[in-house]
Amino acid sequence: MNSGERFLMVMRHAKSSWDNAHATDHERTLNQQGRDAAPKMARWMAAHHWLPEQIVCSNARRTRETAELLLATWGHPIEISFTRELYLAPAESYLEVAGQISDDVHRVLLIGHNPGVSILAGKVSEEIDHMPTASLAIFRLTVDRWCELTRLGASGLRLVTFQAPKRLPAD
Repeated sequence: MNSGERFLMVMRHAKSSWDNAHATDHERTLNQQGRDAAPKMARWMAAHHWLPEQIVCSNARRTRETAELLLATWGHPIEISFTRELYLAPAESYLEVAGQISDDVHRVLLIGHNPGVSILAGKVSEEIDHMPTASLAIFRLTVDRWCELTRLGASGLRLVTFQAPKRLPAD
């Protein structure tokens, strides 16, 4: 990987629970499948040298829990921020958030929700029509600055790889 290249990693939150009928959508927690899948994806990311320098995460509980499990698995601090802007957001919001990243940062992970993450991935690559829970799409920017994504949209990205927990071998 060229040190000047920039990569946008987009992850859908891990599998959430519908068990608590009183919880709002924003406050849904992860279920056991989700609590297992997030660390599995974190290990894959580390093994393939895809650790982010910065994480921007929806402020929904299930996305925050996904981020916490990733960070706990990696075992070292990574700058993280939480925003309502990614909660159930359209694909364009992910690009707007990425467009605000400092050019000093080369690898960013956005953690969010469907349908926005699947729509964004599908706009970049016909190979991805749906992002299952805890899946990860990694895109290389075709431009030199994050802010250019705001203008170019998905055409400023190229798919590098896609991974999902169910595609990985059992632990």
